Amino acid sequence: MNILAIVEHRGLQSRCYTSSYLTPIQWLRQHSTSAVYLILDIEEDSYPVLDFTKMMTYEQVLRGKNTWASVLAVLTNELITKYKCSPVLIPRTISDGSTVTLLPIRSKGSAVASIISADHTAEININYSNSVKEYIENVYPLRRMAKDVIYDIPSDMMNIANTLPIVHGISCFPSVRGTRLLAENGGRYSRNKRDTGRGHILVDFTPIGGAEFIKLSNCSGSWDMFQLPTGKTMTDKFVILVVEGRWYFPGEYTVIDTNKIAFNLNGRNTAQHNLDRSLTSYNYLKNTTQLSTSSSLAALASTEDSFLILINNSEIQVQYSEPIYQIGKGLLKFPLQSGGLLMERSSRAMIDYTRVHYKDHSTVWIPNIVDIKMPKSQASAIQDGFTKSNWEPYEDARKLDPSYIMIDLIDAR
Repeated sequence: MNILAIVEHRGLQSRCYTSSYLTPIQWLRQHSTSAVYLILDIEEDSYPVLDFTKMMTYEQVLRGKNTWASVLAVLTNELITKYKCSPVLIPRTISDGSTVTLLPIRSKGSAVASIISADHTAEININYSNSVKEYIENVYPLRRMAKDVIYDIPSDMMNIANTLPIVHGISCFPSVRGTRLLAENGGRYSRNKRDTGRGHILVDFTPIGGAEFIKLSNCSGSWDMFQLPTGKTMTDKFVILVVEGRWYFPGEYTVIDTNKIAFNLNGRNTAQHNLDRSLTSYNYLKNTTQLSTSSSLAALASTEDSFLILINNSEIQVQYSEPIYQIGKGLLKFPLQSGGLLMERSSRAMIDYTRVHYKDHSTVWIPNIVDIKMPKSQASAIQDGFTKSNWEPYEDARKLDPSYIMIDLIDAR
């Protein structure tokens, strides 16, 4: 048994190191504000992830151990089982000074979530819809009343009961309507006719165990903690928390019990997410309108885009790859074995893209990057990008520097 890598995790910022980088005590002292995890190499295709910070804090037998050899010497199967965890985002490479090597966690036979760009799949038909007023479906003049998007998907392509729709970067709660998949509230993010033909991603969790979706509005709780509905549990599940259409992974929320989750909204960019959803939905905000952003998870739970994804597999690994460099605007070079979901790190939006595989890398093209313009006279009044004029073009005042990562959901069983 060896230590394959040590992962330092803070938000969506993770780094992998070899054991030669720091000693166990140095990790605890110098990185006390980060979550630290060990990836063990026990045997071929067996790489359990342990919560190093928790293990070193609570286990008396490990206190004072200042070498990795002494840690491994007392690391029993019982301790491995006790502190084995659903890993946080794991980078695909190990950084150790000037040495960078590919993490061998994902084997060729590993199952991954199935991801389909609905826009580029001719067999999938996408229409405006309304789950209550069905006569509105695909009637363009009534699109403002069509709050949903509906997908006609061949039955042999994916299991719609396990599929999550993502519309223009925002994850929508899925509902099955007979043999069709409904993206609740997705129509609000597809106001232009051409928008039903771009920016739609479908994620099928069937290959990694299937999934169940639970709205936060159906959960009980207050402030920053909520409880699952009666009869629901997170036991033997991998849980993704979706708040305002954005994903949060294990390590970014706290599991209190088998059916309770605590989530701190501080520093989560919920104001930005609220703005993005409004811009996507209405294309403009009414003049001098201030978007209210609640600091309460219970209040955000009432939005249609806040829910839980419970994957029926506790052994899921989430790996990510950063681009090697930016070739040009909207054109990125990634390592060859990068994942399938493209996330903008700051907004956490899932972006549709086109990828070309080469011998030693992949090139990712991000289409439809639009510059939004705003009169300079209003820039000082909307420093955070919350207000704008509804009769002039505008420019997003947040001046975000997009940073993209590729994400894979891998069955590590």
